[in-house]
Amino acid sequence: MDVAPAIVVISPVALKTAQKLSTVLDESLIHGFARNGSKPNVDYHFSFSEPMDHLRSLFQSGTPIIGICAAGILIRALAPVLAEKRNEPPVIAVSEDGSSVVPLLGGHRGANVLAHEIAEVLQGHAAITTAGDTVFGVALDDPPEGWTLANPSDAKSVMAHMLAGDTVKLSGQVDWLEAATLPVADDAELEIVATEQPHDGHNGKLVFHPQTHVVGLGCSRGCSLEELEELLQKGLKQANVSMGAVAAFASIDLKADEVAMNKLAARHNKPFRLFTAG
Repeated sequence: MDVAPAIVVISPVALKTAQKLSTVLDESLIHGFARNGSKPNVDYHFSFSEPMDHLRSLFQSGTPIIGICAAGILIRALAPVLAEKRNEPPVIAVSEDGSSVVPLLGGHRGANVLAHEIAEVLQGHAAITTAGDTVFGVALDDPPEGWTLANPSDAKSVMAHMLAGDTVKLSGQVDWLEAATLPVADDAELEIVATEQPHDGHNGKLVFHPQTHVVGLGCSRGCSLEELEELLQKGLKQANVSMGAVAAFASIDLKADEVAMNKLAARHNKPFRLFTAG
């Protein structure tokens, strides 16, 4: 999760639960309600006077929300601003005593995983309701760290077919899928492929890439982004490696300020690692 969650407290009663989470979830800040702009009786990292407006502002800025409050408060606050679910941050409702943890939005964008972490910290129960997780023990559109899904828009179709009773064939080594309870059959029409090589998927075939490669970058000072992009694509094609199998870009530390390299990493959403000559 790229952005630290905001732990939102509506009632001071929930502060103890929020503080317990804040000490475990790195960089998470407690946002507390201060009625009519008055100074709250307890110390929050950030205070607000309009709960509904504040929740919408966090959500629209892409900040994951952990609301230590009734689920209905979060639902009523965020319903007017719901749009494209693939771009929405995780939203989790936690009971004030920490006994119940419910991922409301973004289950396959980190909310389910975070809910399990919260439940473990608070010794509560994570109420996971997304079909794939409950039936098969895995979310196909949310692969674990170190893996990328080449065609995420087709995950819903494949999952729907399996929930309807269709079987699926696994091609390649995918330990985390083999450990799930997928309806696997060698003669299935649905297919899940694991490969480092470029491979086309469709609404009956999902392609997962293990991030096993690092691309070393080198160029003359002032090289253009497009020229570096062309060299990158040529190198990947020659090596028969998919961009999805690339974990990071790397270069020498003298290239830390090379504009094209930094823009290339940003374009492909890859870390840019720097090393000394040694």
